Amino acid sequence: AHPNTKWLRILTDLGAIAGLTSVILVLLLSQPRIFFAMARDGLFPRSFGRLHRRFKTPWVPTLVSGIVTAVLAGVLPVDLLGDMTSVGTLLAFILVNIGVIIMRFTHPHAYRGFRVPGGPFVIPVLGAAISLVILVLSNGPTIYRLFAWLGIGLIVYAFFGYRHSRLGNPQRWAEEDTEYFGGSGLIDDHDKEQSVSSAAHYQEPVPMPVPQHYTAYSAGGYDVPDTKSPYYH
Repeated sequence: AHPNTKWLRILTDLGAIAGLTSVILVLLLSQPRIFFAMARDGLFPRSFGRLHRRFKTPWVPTLVSGIVTAVLAGVLPVDLLGDMTSVGTLLAFILVNIGVIIMRFTHPHAYRGFRVPGGPFVIPVLGAAISLVILVLSNGPTIYRLFAWLGIGLIVYAFFGYRHSRLGNPQRWAEEDTEYFGGSGLIDDHDKEQSVSSAAHYQEPVPMPVPQHYTAYSAGGYDVPDTKSPYYH
């Protein structure tokens, strides 16, 4: 490199550090809330769906995610972690795009909060195809690790999530649990008697009832909880 460009290298390094820091921060904030939502739907232990008494945040998945991330970052090569994070994100994009198309047929009347240009088919197909192409271009060992990690996830779902799913096993959810985690499950078809041809017409959202103790999330934001409730940990 040219000696007169040292200032530019320093500036580039600072920009990279700032960018990576913001990405890590967002990931460490979003991952616990994904676990929180999964616990609310029965796919994770219910302790992951508890909010902190004072800070009103999902503290259990936050601690678990932070500890696991710190341990992996300390013992594994950075290149390996980067590759696994990238292919894992690509696989998630593929599944989400395909899920959008499937849900258009299986739950045509479920409330959709927003619409995007290209409808439910063009954009998801393009998104899944592009993600798949990038995924295929990854090196072999990374793809093998991806399928191994996917297999672990399927085992967890088969032995825990499937048996405790709120959607598939509503009898496992007592009235207190329903009151604590919210009144509705994963999917709510507002009018199952409507014809599939009317799926393109979006209905107004049905207001969610506010639970007695607190609402984890609602259109109006976080509600003030009753800290005397026995459901707080």
